[in-house]
Amino acid sequence: MAPSTTHLHAVSVAALLLILVVYCHAPAKRWLEMGIDQTLPKTNEKFPRHEEVNTTYPRAIARIHRSQKIIIVWTQPRSGSSFTTDLISKIPHSFVLFEPVSSRIRYKFYQKPVTNITEYQSLEMVVHCKFDFSMTFIDDLDHDFCFTINDLPQPSCNTPEFLTENCRRSRVLLLKVVTPRLVLAERLLAEYPHLNIKIIHLIRDPRAIIASARRMPWDKNISLNDENILCSNLRSDMKTGDVIERTHPNRLVFN
Repeated sequence: MAPSTTHLHAVSVAALLLILVVYCHAPAKRWLEMGIDQTLPKTNEKFPRHEEVNTTYPRAIARIHRSQKIIIVWTQPRSGSSFTTDLISKIPHSFVLFEPVSSRIRYKFYQKPVTNITEYQSLEMVVHCKFDFSMTFIDDLDHDFCFTINDLPQPSCNTPEFLTENCRRSRVLLLKVVTPRLVLAERLLAEYPHLNIKIIHLIRDPRAIIASARRMPWDKNISLNDENILCSNLRSDMKTGDVIERTHPNRLVFN
């Protein structure tokens, strides 16, 4: 079952409101007059191509490029996240990553070598434009078309150097996160209150999610246990959303 007109309308309104917020609070004159290449500094950092990542994350990097907006579309599958992300990605000079955390997890099922970092560490590194984990992860992004870059050069995008450079120079970092629990976002906001992060939490009726998923070739045989897990996850995320609204005002844009 396709998303209802009411659902799509609500998502559209929320996304458009967020775009207005981004533009209203951005240094628009500076961007228009100088352009992205002159506004944000280039990085001279070089990252190893095939070394294991150091999971002790350097907090100092959190102090760079803080004029950047970080928007995270957080949801469950078949909940309108692709539509919403595509709409917001029309903002000029945006750097968009589709499911950077889920991509890493999914490839475990194919027994490909992946990094040993956790979901939260993956998210933490990505919001800081830190792409120095294994080249296998970068290759997965390239092969699965899991990322797009608006208004930026498009050579081969499968190197940490290229991703880091353009991520840090972007005006908006946009992530689509599907399936991981919203408690990871709560932790991110708590540990990095100085980052300009906005969370769009999309919630859809679980019956519609199941009906839509069953139309997809990879989700036809959804069991009752899967439905119970989905409902449990949705309840958990909704409770977390309430906590975020109380403890981090104005960070949860749409719930």
